[in-house]
Amino acid sequence: MSLLQKIIHNLFVRESGLKRYFLNTSWLLMARVVQMLVSLVVGGMVARYLGPENYGTYNYVISFVGLFAALSTLGISSVVVRICFPVQPRLQLPWVLDFFSKSLVVS
Repeated sequence: MSLLQKIIHNLFVRESGLKRYFLNTSWLLMARVVQMLVSLVVGGMVARYLGPENYGTYNYVISFVGLFAALSTLGISSVVVRICFPVQPRLQLPWVLDFFSKSLVVS
């Protein structure tokens, strides 16, 4: 067996990290493609059902929801980490739950 055949065997035939990487990446890529195709089909069906004027209103409302959802999550991860893991060993979970409920109401 030549050196090139050994390298190919070690990288792709044997159960190596590279083979698992490509396999997992292909599954993720395939899932993303299916998600995009389903989104395209459903978007077309909704546009056909609502008509031009109502579909424009629908997109207008969806854009505002997306904008406020993005604004409501700005900095939330650092705040949650700071609250859940303070310098003191005390954990303030009721405030965190209250914060999440308010964030859900805003978005």
